[in-house]
Amino acid sequence: MTSLISTLKHTLTQRLREHTPATLLIGLSGGVDSVVLLHALVGLRDEQAMELPPLAAMHINHGISQNAADWQAFCETLCTVWDVPFHCAEVTVEHSARTSLEATARDKRYGALCAQAMSLSAAVLTAHHSDDQAETVLLQLKRGAGPKGLSGMAESSRLNEVDIWRPLLGLSRAEIERYASDHQLTWVEDESNSDTRYDRNFLRQALLPALQGRWPGFTRTVARSAALCASQQSLLEEVCDERLSSLLVDDGALQIAGLLAYSEAWQQALIRRWIEMRALPMPSNAQLEQILRIPYAAADRQPAVVIGQYSVRRFRDKLYIVNNKQDCDATQLTDAMAVAVDKPVSIDGMTISLSFEASDAAEQLFTRDPTQLAIRPAPLALPVKPRGEQHHKPLKQWCKLWNMPPWQRESLWLLFDNDEAVALLIPDKLKIVPLEREDGKRVYLSCK
Repeated sequence: MTSLISTLKHTLTQRLREHTPATLLIGLSGGVDSVVLLHALVGLRDEQAMELPPLAAMHINHGISQNAADWQAFCETLCTVWDVPFHCAEVTVEHSARTSLEATARDKRYGALCAQAMSLSAAVLTAHHSDDQAETVLLQLKRGAGPKGLSGMAESSRLNEVDIWRPLLGLSRAEIERYASDHQLTWVEDESNSDTRYDRNFLRQALLPALQGRWPGFTRTVARSAALCASQQSLLEEVCDERLSSLLVDDGALQIAGLLAYSEAWQQALIRRWIEMRALPMPSNAQLEQILRIPYAAADRQPAVVIGQYSVRRFRDKLYIVNNKQDCDATQLTDAMAVAVDKPVSIDGMTISLSFEASDAAEQLFTRDPTQLAIRPAPLALPVKPRGEQHHKPLKQWCKLWNMPPWQRESLWLLFDNDEAVALLIPDKLKIVPLEREDGKRVYLSCK
């Protein structure tokens, strides 16, 4: 038994002991690494050397290279010969000034793999090895990453609720290529791998060979350092989670007074963990410094730190993570949007549905004419009376009584029956507030 097969068996045995997916979905680029992984798994399956879930393979066609169609055909033929169900997805990789082509392609690739894995109830297997790990750690070092970034890739992780396994991570590129040679395997070569304009290729072609020439065990040493960083990061997250549990309130906001009781280093760690728990991009060091200054802004100020698609804002001695408003659809810019039974309408990230049938999640409303319902922006000066309240008050006063942050007041909508408001819609909370009215036809409004 080769060291590669032995390592693969050991790693998969451990993973399958923790969780047994319905399928193992191998990411198959057609390169030597993924071809070796698929060949080794097919061997374990055919020789019944271990009990495995059914295998499947998936190729992602990025459409960047003129050889992309040939690579896809090669992978499909390989799977036919080895009796492995084949899946393929074409993705469009657009270059952005803010994101590298490599990162965009990787995100698209993992998105397609995870979508297919969810349809198969599968775990995704990739052929990353210790040389890839060294490249990842060096790239993170170049970016000034902390322990989390320097942890590199985990042997097992989750993305979009899908298990990602890297069973060859403990092996070197040389060991994988030796296996390929011993078994006389064929594979495709991506010509872009020699283009050193890409950071990872520069490390692979120019830097790592020199480092390994000087220190032959360099990639394994880097992998060991990455594992130590991962261990320390895990301990840090455990402590952060314990401390955050006493700082977070029901709406997910962070209590400023409790946060300031810790040192600045702990404040930074807690804020990063708070953001990470929402699966949002991490702030830069400069943005993190700005967040730390928010509590000290004057009481009449509304400081906000914008981080891509979200912001960190303050309201009444708490910090909030707020989704930035995106450009509205053309329909949202009109004065009114018609609402019809059984025809969902989306606005500001909230989808509302009107029905004549009651459900546990729906609010009961009364309307004189269900065909004349429409959504309009909510004027804060408009007097309204929520169901169960005693008096009409301007909507602005209700917002204050409800401790509604200013940014939520900016995106309030009302459902009108002709010219009479019958419900308030609060997209940021995915909430419907019925307004007082007891006559008319009964309808039911739900949101998600």
